Amino acid sequence: MGRGGDRHPRIIDDIVGLPAGRRPHRVTVHPVDDGSGEVSNVAYRIRREFLTRVGLADLLTVHPGNN
Repeated sequence: MGRGGDRHPRIIDDIVGLPAGRRPHRVTVHPVDDGSGEVSNVAYRIRREFLTRVGLADLLTVHPGNN
């Protein structure tokens, strides 16, 4: 399957198995470490800081509905 290819199904299973509200918004799974995971982490941090600064930090938390 190529370098790291066997990790993908396992990582996907791990994510799907997490309880609602604990699943990450974004996951980078790629056999080549091109730095995109680090870029996503920085973007998330900046988004979190911005939403907190403008008083919208509640958008960063999952609020399960009453279904």
